[in-house]
Amino acid sequence: MQKQDFVPSLSSNELEHGQARDIVAEKICVSPTTFQRAVTVFNEGSEKTKDAMLNGSQSINYAYKMTKRQIETREYPKLPEGEYSVVYADPPWRYNLPFAGSPDMHYPTLETEKICRLEVPSAKDSVLFLWATNPFLQDALRVMQSWGYTYKTNFVWVKERSGTGYYVLGQHELLLIGIKGTMSPPLEENRISSVVNAPNGEHSEKPKMFYDIIEKMYPN
Repeated sequence: MQKQDFVPSLSSNELEHGQARDIVAEKICVSPTTFQRAVTVFNEGSEKTKDAMLNGSQSINYAYKMTKRQIETREYPKLPEGEYSVVYADPPWRYNLPFAGSPDMHYPTLETEKICRLEVPSAKDSVLFLWATNPFLQDALRVMQSWGYTYKTNFVWVKERSGTGYYVLGQHELLLIGIKGTMSPPLEENRISSVVNAPNGEHSEKPKMFYDIIEKMYPN
């Protein structure tokens, strides 16, 4: 496939009376799906991948798979390096149903499967504090297990005002606690109530007091 042949000229009549994608696909003798994948490679792929597709050393489907992998990599957040015995995580859960205040309107989100595949910089003996929105409780438990942790208990953050929801207007969030390896519970004098009352912040912002709570539970 040559670059100049990839997008043939279309008459205004063709554009007006048919689907442009299907018309172009027919002109270059590929299926509409294959053509759409090629467009994705041109729009999102690296120069190396695009050149390989054009000179025939990579098929369109293979170049598409490589491009999807590159896109996925760009979506992942940059994580700290090293190994940590205390991990505090607030995943960007992706909601597939539109609602007021959707996270996708505020920051990039990830599907649960991608969150599960994050390489969390945790030590073999460590504790995880994982925020879970109420609709994603099952997903959060799956993420915790995928990261190698066993669920133990949770905090409940009670907010000053309610937010959105399909069945109830949510006014609390859960901070799950999981253990990996031989990490011990906090000393008895460092344990606090599981219910924390704190005001709402900006969208998805968590109270800074939880940093102090975690430091108290696991000092140093």
